[in-house]
Amino acid sequence: MSKSKIIQAATIHAPQCNKKYFAEIDEIDEPYWAQAGGMADGDGYLPKKHHQQQMVYELKMKDREPVQWLADVYGTTISRITYDENWEDCYKTTLHGKRALHFMLKICPYLVEKRKEATRIINIKFPNYHPPKIPMTLDNMSKHMGYIAGFFDAEGSVQCRYKRTKDNHDIIKQWVTITNTDIRPLKKIQQILTSKPFCWTKKDVTIYSHQEKKIRLKDGGEKKLKHVMRFSTKAQITFMAIFQPIIQIKRKANIADKLKTLRSIDVFMGKRPRLNVKGRPVNVTR
Repeated sequence: MSKSKIIQAATIHAPQCNKKYFAEIDEIDEPYWAQAGGMADGDGYLPKKHHQQQMVYELKMKDREPVQWLADVYGTTISRITYDENWEDCYKTTLHGKRALHFMLKICPYLVEKRKEATRIINIKFPNYHPPKIPMTLDNMSKHMGYIAGFFDAEGSVQCRYKRTKDNHDIIKQWVTITNTDIRPLKKIQQILTSKPFCWTKKDVTIYSHQEKKIRLKDGGEKKLKHVMRFSTKAQITFMAIFQPIIQIKRKANIADKLKTLRSIDVFMGKRPRLNVKGRPVNVTR
């Protein structure tokens, strides 16, 4: 069971959604819409085919920052959802009608996983609409980087923490991954990151697949394949340093500072330090 409580009231109501209102939103730079598209591909909700008459878009996340950004742009409410189960609270905002249509027109060219769903909804109002493709060129790199940042906010994981080993030593464990049940967005991100101006190879940005350990489908169906993009140790720090300024979720962006500090220690010592049980370095000589 869950309970929903409005924590931020709408600042703009439906009758106020006129041409001037949308013209002001149109002034937002394209990379921001690309970032919103990456977020939508990861955690956004669009009606499926059998509900395609619904003009609605919903964003629900445990981190408030992306939800706050969308709500501030469109003047919608923010609700906090609490669960009776041992689940973390989350935040939600919803776009309806003209606002949902406007948002989908903005993000549809950048979508991968939800591109068909968004196009179907847009075609209700504009039957001849086909989303344009964004070429993989240097001129469009800021848009592609925006998409990666948005998708990483939704589906990315970054960590840098201590871990106890079997021989009772603490080591520094770090990883940067992006996980999704649809491999297409990961393939797109891999293509971007292995193209100019980036210098990574597919060995630095690897994608592998495995079956989920638990069946998460409510109807008791078959297990889904989970696809994971894993960054090599060499690529982790550089990736986080590049994308830290545009990642919206602060708790993820802040870990980049830990990775940078860890890299500085590596350079100073010449190798990764091993820690004792108190978290202090041992064997620091080369």
